[in-house]
Amino acid sequence: MTTFDEYKKRIDLSEYAQRQGWEVDRDKSTNTATVLDKKVLGETQDTIVVYKGKDHDYFYTPNHDREKGDVISFERIKNGTDWKEINDKLARYVGDVSQERLVSQPVNTHSHNQAFQHNFKFQMITETDYLESRGISKATIYAEEFKDRIFNKEFSYKEFLEKGVNQLGKLTPIPEAEKKAIQEIGLEKYYSKPFFDQLKTIQGHVKDTGQLPDNYLDSLRNTYGYKAPEGATDRIIVNTSFPLRNEEHVIAAINRNSEYNRIEQSKENAVWSSRTDYDKRPVNTVVIHESPIDSLSYHQLNPPAADEKRLYIATAGNISREQPVLIEKLVKESQADKLILANDNDPGELDRILTWQVD
Repeated sequence: MTTFDEYKKRIDLSEYAQRQGWEVDRDKSTNTATVLDKKVLGETQDTIVVYKGKDHDYFYTPNHDREKGDVISFERIKNGTDWKEINDKLARYVGDVSQERLVSQPVNTHSHNQAFQHNFKFQMITETDYLESRGISKATIYAEEFKDRIFNKEFSYKEFLEKGVNQLGKLTPIPEAEKKAIQEIGLEKYYSKPFFDQLKTIQGHVKDTGQLPDNYLDSLRNTYGYKAPEGATDRIIVNTSFPLRNEEHVIAAINRNSEYNRIEQSKENAVWSSRTDYDKRPVNTVVIHESPIDSLSYHQLNPPAADEKRLYIATAGNISREQPVLIEKLVKESQADKLILANDNDPGELDRILTWQVD
């Protein structure tokens, strides 16, 4: 059985945080410290700094002296996870399956129906305003290569608040009546950013002191809000969603709109990829990006020749330790004679990760 000390040594804390929705601030990061932000609707809600220690990675939260430590502390402080959950979560993350066993597993075909089975609540893509605002045409969105690879997904502020309140309840007991009051205030403010900012401040106070601040409900009532439509019981926005598949399932999704960009669930070894089964022609070219939107843009700006068939792969940000196994498998099975590395990372890094060589 893996111990906590072994988890600390084996886990790259920066990568671990990114898989839970934290984003690297490249402008503030250095060669020795990585700055990561947790964003909600495009606004930074929390910041950590990760650095390498002698034996394992550490983090600290600027302006919060008590928020620091290793990956175990990160789970306790930032996610409110209890000890058993931490052990189970890190065990799943690290995994007990060897690289050799992973390599031997087949890459399965994934379907639209399989995605629904994992409760991601994907909806057929009909709302295309966000992608069109990024310069992506409907012809590209609905191209055969991307069928069942792009969806819409509703985002419920009510559900988001419920999760936040439950997370707060893991840090300190909250009477059910007060939980209900928070929900009522949230709706009254129509889930405004100032309301969520104040809730974040309350959460920080609880992490520092272990208890709710005095008159915290009044502080929420005093935040700025919006006028909700008559009869509203929730605030719903529609995201553009890109499912991330590993060798067996859809296990995560990138959800995007003009103010929101995060990965739902941990991406682990999963990637986004285009379809290649829409006709019987062999794949000629594999193109690897960090973002599915980059793949769509590339396809539109550099359309394939009439006799060319492409496989697009997107890593959803920096490449994780597990992704190269699946990427190599997909590239090999495509039997393509051309590989284009169009990612933002150092191409040399990807060259070292991919052992497959073009003939």
